[in-house]
Amino acid sequence: MPGFVDLRLTRSIETPNTYLLLVHWESVEAHEQGFRGSPDYAR
Repeated sequence: MPGFVDLRLTRSIETPNTYLLLVHWESVEAHEQGFRGSPDYAR
């Protein structure tokens, strides 16, 4: 996806079945208009 930089998935130490997903975008616009406005997001 244009504007996507990377992501990180980490597991909680206190609750092993809980995860945190951090997604790094080049800009807010890349996320909101590019990704959220795409057909892939609609799926």
